[in-house]
Amino acid sequence: PKDYGLEPHMSSTGCYRGYWCEYEITDNGLSLEKLYLFNKDGNYPAFNGKSIEPAEYKEYQYIKNGKKLKDYFPKYFGHRLYSNVHLLIPYTGKLLLGKDFLQQYYIHMGYQRPFAYETLMEFVFEKGILLDTLDHSETARELRKAINPEDPFWKFGISSITQFVEDSFSLDYKTKAWWLSG
Repeated sequence: PKDYGLEPHMSSTGCYRGYWCEYEITDNGLSLEKLYLFNKDGNYPAFNGKSIEPAEYKEYQYIKNGKKLKDYFPKYFGHRLYSNVHLLIPYTGKLLLGKDFLQQYYIHMGYQRPFAYETLMEFVFEKGILLDTLDHSETARELRKAINPEDPFWKFGISSITQFVEDSFSLDYKTKAWWLSG
């Protein structure tokens, strides 16, 4: 977003970057379709010719001093939505996408390990064009079988809490998917 003059801010520890994106792979390449952005100053200029959507709120009910009350809170944790952006992204590299997360492999902090998904696909791009799609689901399944549940560090893959924290926030293939980056 900063490359396009937008200023994201953290709204909570649930989104330190202050934004998240949704992409599509189209015949034209990798395309940014939705951008959810939080700006503490309320400044949301047009982005790729699109204005933000009107703010949406969700109703919730609660009881206070024995009285039933209702209030509203902003959807998307206060982030505002730019939709139908259709911005082609000239990304060169690989993306791992997981589907059907297996809850027993949940780690509270950072990004989940790729092998924790039932379906694991790798997409290879050059300048935004999809070159290859690889299914690593079986490799992930075999890795899960090799995990020793008696090892207290099985979730970490290391023996140091410092290394665990660094690895948890890494998006590097050599850290997160060492078993794929051969």
